[in-house]
Amino acid sequence: MRFFAAALGLVLASSPARAQEAPPISDMVLQPPRASDAPAPPQVVNSHILFLNNCRPSGCTVTQGTTDSRTDHSDIGHGHINALSAGVDWNGIKACITTVMAPFNITVTDVDPGSQVDHFEVMIAGQSSNIGLPSSVGGIADYNCGALGQCGGTYISNALVFAFELNGNTTLLCGTAAQEIAHAWNLDHSTLSNDPMTYKNYTTPLAYRDNAPCGSDCLYTCPSGTGVCNSFGVTCSGSGQSGTHACMETGTATQNEIQIITALFGPAGAKPPVVAITAPAMGAAIQTGTTFPITATCTTTDGVQEIDLGIDGVQKTSVTTSPATFMGPPTLAEGSHHISVSCATKLQASATTSVDIVVGLLCSTDADCANNGICYQKTCIAGPDAPGGLGMTCTNNSDCKSGACANDGTSSQCVVPCDLNNDQCPAGFGCLDAGATGVCWLGADKSGGGCCDTRGDSRGSIVLGLGFAALLITRKRPNKRR
Repeated sequence: MRFFAAALGLVLASSPARAQEAPPISDMVLQPPRASDAPAPPQVVNSHILFLNNCRPSGCTVTQGTTDSRTDHSDIGHGHINALSAGVDWNGIKACITTVMAPFNITVTDVDPGSQVDHFEVMIAGQSSNIGLPSSVGGIADYNCGALGQCGGTYISNALVFAFELNGNTTLLCGTAAQEIAHAWNLDHSTLSNDPMTYKNYTTPLAYRDNAPCGSDCLYTCPSGTGVCNSFGVTCSGSGQSGTHACMETGTATQNEIQIITALFGPAGAKPPVVAITAPAMGAAIQTGTTFPITATCTTTDGVQEIDLGIDGVQKTSVTTSPATFMGPPTLAEGSHHISVSCATKLQASATTSVDIVVGLLCSTDADCANNGICYQKTCIAGPDAPGGLGMTCTNNSDCKSGACANDGTSSQCVVPCDLNNDQCPAGFGCLDAGATGVCWLGADKSGGGCCDTRGDSRGSIVLGLGFAALLITRKRPNKRR
C-alpha cells in the first residue's frame, strides 16, 4: 500500500516590493510503491543530468505507471500538463536553478536527453489539476523515506517531479523545483528561509545548506491525537513554519544538504573516468545455460569508488577495484541482452559503457539449428525464414526475436549487434555502422572484407524498447576495411 503525505503550506501573497517570496501553496511527497522483488537503483548515481521541462509549446503528456523520467511515466498522477505560460521568465528560472546546483557535478539542461538516457527531471509547468491533484498543490515528488531513518535507497532513479506554475514568480518556481527534485535525493524540509527545502517565504540567494534544521512543515495533529507532527507522523517541537522535527533520512535535528548531494554527484568539475568492457565483445554470442565472464576497466586519477554491473537495465552487483570481473548468469533467455558497466570515482564522477550480446543454443552449422534458425558465432539464433528472425521485416523492436529493429531509410529489418572491426555476421549479412554500434544487415556487401560505412551521413536513432535501440542507419557505397 503506498503512503501519501500532503504537506499543506500557508497561502501567502507575494509583493514585488518585498524581499521575501511566497513559498509553495502546497508541497506533497509520495512514497513510491515498491514490489518486494523490485531491483534497487544502481548504487553509483546513474545520471548527472537534471532536465528542466517547461512543456512548451504544446504541453506534456504524463502516463500512469512506475515513475520514469525517460518515458514521462509517473505513479503520482497522469494527464496532459499545460505548457508554462509565455509570460513566465523561463531563462530566469533556469539560471536560478543552475546557480543552486552549481556546487555539484550536475548538468542542468532544458533540452530533453531522450528516452534512452537516464536523467532526473522537473516538469515546471501547468496546474496540479492537470494530473488529477487538488488545486492547492504547488509541487509534488516521490520520496524514499517513510519513517525516521527508513529510506529505500539514497536516491530515486530517473525521478520525475513537478513544480506547478502557480503565480509564475521566478524565485518561487526555482525554489519549488529545487525542493521537489531534492526530495528524490532524500532531503527533508528545512526551517531556513534561504534554503529551497523550506515552507517559509523564500529569501535570496537560494542555496542548499549544511546543518539545516528540519521542519517548517509542522502542520498536522500527531497519530496519537495529541501534539503536532509533520506529514509522516514525526513529532514536532513547535508548530507551523516555525516547528522543527528530526530529519527523515538521518533521525538527527539537522541535515547536511550539501554533503548529501555531494555524496551522490560529487563536486562541480569532477572528471568522469574512462570505462571499457573488455569482454564480451559487442555482438558476442553466448550459449544458453552457461555462465560467461564480463570484464571491465575503470581508469581515473581520482581513485575508484565503485564499479557496477547491470544487465537489461537491472543492477546486479558491484566491486571496488579495477580491472573488474563479473560472471554473467546462466539464466538469460534466448535473444538479445544489454550489458552495462558504470564506474564512480572517489569524487563521485561517473561514466557508463555497454555492449549487446545474443544468447542461443550451441551449433556448428545452420543444420544444427531447428525452426529456421541460423548459426551465428556457434550459437543458434532465429534466421531470415523464422518469424521475427534476423533480416525479417519489422516495425518496432518487439517484432524481432533479437529485440532490435533497424531502418536504413528505405526498409526495416530485425538485426543483431556486430563489431565493425571484426565482422562475424552470418553468410548473406554484413556489419553496417549504426552510430553507437554495428548491426548485421541482410544483403550488405561483404566483398573484399568491406562493409557499408555510414559515418558521413548519420541521422540519429529511433528508440523502441529494451536492449540496444532500434536504429536508423544510413548506407553508402561499401568501403574496404583495412
